[in-house]
Order: sequence, then C-alpha cells, then structure tokens
Amino acid sequence: MSEIYVVVSGKGGVGKSSMTVLLGRALSKMGLKVLLMDCDIGLRSLDIILDVQDKVLFSWGDAAQDICELEQAVVEYDGLYLLAAPTSLPKGFCSADLRKIIDSCAEDFDYDYIFLDAGAGIADNALLAMGAADKALIVSTPDNVCVRSVAAAADKLFEIGMDAEDIRLIINRFDKKSAVSGKMLNVDDVIDSTGVRLIGAVPDDEEIELCLHRGLALPKGSEAFKAAMRIARRINGEEIKLRIK
Repeated sequence: MSEIYVVVSGKGGVGKSSMTVLLGRALSKMGLKVLLMDCDIGLRSLDIILDVQDKVLFSWGDAAQDICELEQAVVEYDGLYLLAAPTSLPKGFCSADLRKIIDSCAEDFDYDYIFLDAGAGIADNALLAMGAADKALIVSTPDNVCVRSVAAAADKLFEIGMDAEDIRLIINRFDKKSAVSGKMLNVDDVIDSTGVRLIGAVPDDEEIELCLHRGLALPKGSEAFKAAMRIARRINGEEIKLRIK
C-alpha cells in the first residue's frame, strides 16, 4: 500500500518543491518506487525541476476529466515518476476527487510512496492537497517569518483531521554558523515556535539547488543530499539519529 504524503510550506520560496524532488530521488536510490504529484494548480514546477517539461503531454487533471488515461499522464525520468498539475480544475473539484486519482495510482501502479507537492501557503491549492493525504511534511527555513507561517499551516492540517504524529517538520537551508551567531533561528527555536516534531534539517547548498533546477545529477558527497537521505530513511521507518550540520 502506498504511503501518501503532502509536502507543504507556510509561504513560498522555502524550497518545498526542490525538497519534494530531493526526497523522491533519495527514496528512489533506496530501491523504492516513488510518484511525485504536482498539486500547485496553474503554477506547476516539478516538470521544470526534473527537466521533463517537453515530455509532459497530459496532467492528472486531464485524466480526471477523461481526456486521457491516467497512465498516459505519468512521466518517468531517472527512476522517478511524475504527474504534472493541470492549469485549472473543474468547478467543485475537491480533495475527495483528488484522492480518487491518488488511490487509482496506488492500486494500478504499486508505488511505495506518493508525494503531493502542494501550493505554497494555506490557500485553496494547498488545502486541496492537504485534504487528500494521510501524512504531511512541512518545509521551513529558519527565520521568524517562515516559522510563523509554518505554525499556521500546521493548524490547517490539524483542522482537517490530521494527527500530530503524522506531521513532521523539515528545516531547509539551515546554516549552523548563522544560528550560533543569532542571524537565523536555531533548531530548538524553530521546533518550539512551530509545535511540529522535527524529522531532519537540510543544510544550505547552492550547488544542489542549481543541479535540481537544471535536471542535473546531484553532486556526490553533498551534505544536503546526505541529509535528505537520512530523512528518507526515517520516512521509510528506519531509526536514524538526528544530525544537524
């Protein structure tokens, strides 16, 4: 049975979509079958990050409206599977409708994990994806503005019925020196302010962002990718000690 995660952020620009791809690649490297489902309606980006925009002929919205078969909308690239977001949705389309598509993917294609890349913030696009998932990963950068918005996103997840045990926090672009100097929040401050349990912190790494947004192979030995691998292993049920660099 597929594990279905929504990846959310309180605000835009924190690296949520990049983190979705990074975790997908990490789990794929572990031999697991992963589907990335772009749920940012009208503003999709996963196809660009994976550099497969020329291969995307249909979206999951097309499959929902019987314009194509679901398998025709799935794009495979470098061990990952992608369903692109539509530019718009029929009036009245809701989380239950989205869940039907997700369940069809889980039943027909036997994915180990399905990650829904939600729209930023807590507007309708994000709420649509939140309501269709079983678990959530909230991505935050270690600054006061983002942390406040993460707390609001967590409240929305609680409101739709998600349990605290099913919500985890990822601190992205963490720099220990900046935290020690007081320029950025430290890990404990972020956890205390958001009220969400930490699953991992990913250090700031300009090279890995560049590779992700150009569809290039990730640099070997990257601390960011190592951190993502540790998070992926925790997602997959391994007991891995938290390491903050």
